[in-house]
Order: sequence, then C-alpha cells, then structure tokens
Amino acid sequence: MNRMEKYFGEEYEFTPLSYMLPEEEDLLDEDMVKYKDMWYIAKPSKGCGGDGIFLINRITDIPRWHSTSELLVQHYITDPLLVDKKKFDLRVYVLASGLDPLECYFCTEGMVRLCTEIYKAPDRSNRRLKYMHLTNFSLNKNSAKYVKENDENGGGGNKRLLSKVLEVLEKEQGIDPVKILEQIKDTWSKTIIGLIPYLADFARISINPNIDQLRCFQIFGFDILVDKKLKAWLLEVNANPSLNMYLDKELPNGDLERTLCDLDKHLKSMVMQDAVNIVKSKTSPDSLGCFEKI
Repeated sequence: MNRMEKYFGEEYEFTPLSYMLPEEEDLLDEDMVKYKDMWYIAKPSKGCGGDGIFLINRITDIPRWHSTSELLVQHYITDPLLVDKKKFDLRVYVLASGLDPLECYFCTEGMVRLCTEIYKAPDRSNRRLKYMHLTNFSLNKNSAKYVKENDENGGGGNKRLLSKVLEVLEKEQGIDPVKILEQIKDTWSKTIIGLIPYLADFARISINPNIDQLRCFQIFGFDILVDKKLKAWLLEVNANPSLNMYLDKELPNGDLERTLCDLDKHLKSMVMQDAVNIVKSKTSPDSLGCFEKI
C-alpha cells in the first residue's frame, strides 16, 4: 500500500508507516529521531501467530540476532478503540469471485479478538507485556485470563462476533456502528484495488492466461485495527485465512487440550457456505447470505 499512498496520498494512508530491516535501518533511525515519542512494533517477516513480535522505541532495543534476519518495523497505533478497557483487532472476510471485471463481496459479520490484559499506552515498563499489546489469538489463548466464548452468539469472551462488539460500542460508548463499518469497507476496498495487478498476474501465470474466464474464487482475511477516531488501520492481508474451528491449548502436563469453538464454527461455516453459493450461481444469486456486494 505504500506505493499507492505515494500516488494517491491520504486516500491510502491507512497502513502504519513501515520499514524493512536490515535494508532500511538507517531510514528507521532517522524516523526515530524525527518522532522521539513514537513507539514501534517489530515483526519477523517469517513469523506467524505473534511469534517473535516486540515493541521498541530505540534502535538499541532490537536484539543483535535480528541483524541477519528480515524484520518489519511499523509505527505502533497507541490510541486504539477499546472494549472492556482492552485492545482488540478484527478479522473480516472478503470474497473475490472475478478479476476482469472485478467482482467482490464483503462479509457483514466478522471476528473480534481481544487482548487479555487491560490496555495502557506503551512505555519502557510495559512494552514486553504481550497480552496487553498484541491481539493475536494464538498468544492470548495461553493467558491465564483468557475467557472462552459462551456460545456461537459471540457476546462474551476474548473472541466475539463483530456484530456483538458493535452493539456494545453503541450502547456503552455511543459510537455509531455504521461509521465503523464504512471505514472498514473503505479500507478493504481500496486495498483490493491496489492488489489487482498482482492478483491478475498471479492468475494469468498460475491459473488461466485469460483472466476473464477464471473459474475460481478466493477468500481473503483482512486484519484491521480501529483507533479512537474510528479510523480503520490495515494490519495484514491473509490470502489463506485460517478456517480452524478448534481451540488447542497446552496443559501444564504437556498434553494438548482440543475443544470446539462454537463461535468459529458458526462464523466460518457461514462464510464458506455463502461464498460457495454465490460462486455456484452463474447469474446474480438470489441471496448473498452474510455477504454484501461492493
């Protein structure tokens, strides 16, 4: 998205300013001099599920062992919108069923992942508290304070349905849910537009040179963080979002406990079923289910 921001300015200013280390370490150092109070989040380029992520505000905070491995360093969003005083992000799903012409559908339901510790702005004393700053489910599920959802309605726990969180935000903070959804749609739709050249090239090479004759589809998972000004920041685009419906948790004795997550089953089954129904229809489908055409 940085290239799109270069040409289209503020229309694409929804990704945190980023640097790839070690190549851009000098640029990061200059940025830190310019923004003395800025905090940064560092992510190993080959990591997943929150592994190896840490917060910094000095170049010297970066461990020496990272000098030979790629590290993505981004401005840290320090004013996130909170639920139950905790930071959260959300996963929304987008179905792309055609590239020429572009045909996309947005799932009106999504998944919210909450941290397990009450949020405080980062400082030198709390920067290592991952359960406070990192929303990754794979990390927070191991917290002693992790609360499993009650049922598929997703109204409680550290995983919740987007619709339920929007209801809470409206009731407790007076936030119009329509404004949040509009920001989310604006962010993902502009992201898809920026990805079209790459998706088209991949489709021509790997699937069919004539992309107007494609007979396939793809579901993307967009990870988004909303700040207190209701701006939707794009954190990550997942080309193969997880459809896992189980909670795997390691017990003190080393055994693995696996339990079915009703919320995951409800949401992910709905997404897949409705996506397949849309794609199977050779003309406009009678019902879009949980999806909305954009």
